[in-house]
Amino acid sequence: MSVLAGSVIVRFVVQPLRVDVPDRPGLLGAGAYIGMVERLLLTTLVAAGQFGAVGFVLAAKSIARYKQMDEVSGFAEYYLVGTLTSSTIAVLAGLLIKAIIRQL
Repeated sequence: MSVLAGSVIVRFVVQPLRVDVPDRPGLLGAGAYIGMVERLLLTTLVAAGQFGAVGFVLAAKSIARYKQMDEVSGFAEYYLVGTLTSSTIAVLAGLLIKAIIRQL
């Protein structure tokens, strides 16, 4: 649920803030796929109680985007809103899964 529904929610939240990155290398739409994998990974880590690993994933993602955040005006805000929205969805889903598992 957090993976697919999260994509819709994140897209809705960041759409008004969209920043065009000139000469953007990489695959078209890759950010959406990265977001789905990120939410799946974070949801799993939270459900497993591995909160330190959550920080590692978010730090690695930020390092990968550092150059764009530094060079493209407005990208840092766009990136942060998207990442924080996505991460919040994943953490809440992970906590819900963890609570359900405890009840079994």
